[in-house]
Amino acid sequence: QNAIEQIRNTYEREIPRLFASNIYNVVLNQSNIRYGAVGSDPEHYHYWKDNDKEIVSDVESHFKTLTTPSHLLEILKRFTFFKETGSGAKYTKIIPRHQQFYATKEILRDITDSEENDSFGRQLVVHVQGSGKSYAMMYAANILAKERDYPVYIVVDEKELVKQFGNELQDIKEISETVIKSDDKDETGTEQLRKAVQSGETGIILTILHLFNELDESVQSPVENVVFADEAHRFLEDVLGSSMEHTLQQFHYYG
Repeated sequence: QNAIEQIRNTYEREIPRLFASNIYNVVLNQSNIRYGAVGSDPEHYHYWKDNDKEIVSDVESHFKTLTTPSHLLEILKRFTFFKETGSGAKYTKIIPRHQQFYATKEILRDITDSEENDSFGRQLVVHVQGSGKSYAMMYAANILAKERDYPVYIVVDEKELVKQFGNELQDIKEISETVIKSDDKDETGTEQLRKAVQSGETGIILTILHLFNELDESVQSPVENVVFADEAHRFLEDVLGSSMEHTLQQFHYYG
């Protein structure tokens, strides 16, 4: 705690240029290690947990992971977002927690394995409340759209969630997204979704599930897609899910 406060209140304020190229700060003692983005409050400094180790054991190993050049470069290239804020700072830096990082890596690995076997990934990612599933989806979706040229659908089942996710996506400058709004004044949500599906263009498409049920049966995607379904347990076997499957045809699915 003292180290975090010293970094925030002394070094970051008095020598800000020192942190211009900083990805994250690391603080540690003999038994604990935490890391956090520049400007983060103490509660946003988190433990790192390597996939096969306990959270607070083996400080030396976790320090090596956090400071290995290949790891730092991957965090910089794939997992660093800058989110617009309405407060004093124009942007807030967003970096991943260990569960978001490894969940994303597992999804990418699963899709690679599926592609090699001419199949499609189908997995359920279990999150507890507060673990950051929204950002985990955003990290994975952004990488798949930019690096692998997939159309990536983030599918929710409530209008309020479209608004919530849409605001998050639009505030992050690294992400290019299409938010399909069912209450748009100029074009119906169904028409927006039809155009997105039939174009097969690369990018992130945020939509509400019931719009798939309103599409004509002739509307089908010409390309392979990736689907991230929020709260998947609520509609996994529903008729609306069947409508989505009919429309998208070939897709990797992660609930």
